Amino acid sequence: MQPAEKPHGYQGLSHDRPALQAAMRKAYDSLIDFVTTDAFKTLMEDLGALHPIHRPKFVFDVLLSDKALAARGIKRPENILIQRSAFGDRRPTIFVVKRFLPEEFSNI
Repeated sequence: MQPAEKPHGYQGLSHDRPALQAAMRKAYDSLIDFVTTDAFKTLMEDLGALHPIHRPKFVFDVLLSDKALAARGIKRPENILIQRSAFGDRRPTIFVVKRFLPEEFSNI
């Protein structure tokens, strides 16, 4: 009996694991660089200082507005998205900072 071959890469994707890992590492690093700036950390302190009932408005008015971010010295790179998120179990609305991988990693 022959041992089963280990699959190469991920099923349905046209690139290998090391290439995907490198692209993900680069994306994570750019997210980390963005959210660890002094201006973004100050924004997070301001958000945290608010009463929880006021935080969704702050997210909508500040985090989702490039103009409001710029007024705080934050330039959101085009390849980074800031979105609201909500939970089905009614936890408070919050936000997420995300980035898509480069187009070549999409098989759509």
